[in-house]
Amino acid sequence: MSPQRYEHPVPSDMIHLDDKKPGRIPDGGGWRVHGRSEAVRGRGIGYDHVHTAIDDHSRLAYAEVPPTRRAPPAPPSSPTPPPTSPPAASPASSGS
Repeated sequence: MSPQRYEHPVPSDMIHLDDKKPGRIPDGGGWRVHGRSEAVRGRGIGYDHVHTAIDDHSRLAYAEVPPTRRAPPAPPSSPTPPPTSPPAASPASSGS
């Protein structure tokens, strides 16, 4: 007996949304290449987030890896400019 397949009658009637968080694989390979030693495990290169959407009628699928969720790094602070001396006082005009 085969499983019964369901399908919604209208496109976009039901859309499956999912968010996956797979770990990043470092350059040079992962644990299968380098083993599971503590020296390799402590690298902490993070995760990617993959967003997927699948239409239940047409089985059309869309996936994207959005930019990182962390805030962008702050721009480097520029050195404080040297203080400037106050402008020279102009002679008061004695008009009459």
